[in-house]
Amino acid sequence: MFHLGVMKRLAEVNLLGEVKAISTVSGGSIVGAFAVLRWQEWLQAGGDGPAFDRILIEPFRGVVENKNLLRQWLKGSWLW
Repeated sequence: MFHLGVMKRLAEVNLLGEVKAISTVSGGSIVGAFAVLRWQEWLQAGGDGPAFDRILIEPFRGVVENKNLLRQWLKGSWLW
């Protein structure tokens, strides 16, 4: 959630829309991928703080709060 908070603040001060690349490691990669998948939708929704809440934060929180990500990973890991 820290990563989303930083990105939200950049959106609120109209700097996030200027970002050309996102470089991530570890847990930040999850947020980075989530943001990239929704980037155009966020820009089309205004590219501001309220749009960031709607397009990125609320859906991300929904995934984290309502799904057991470890269980989903374990269920799919046998395919490796």
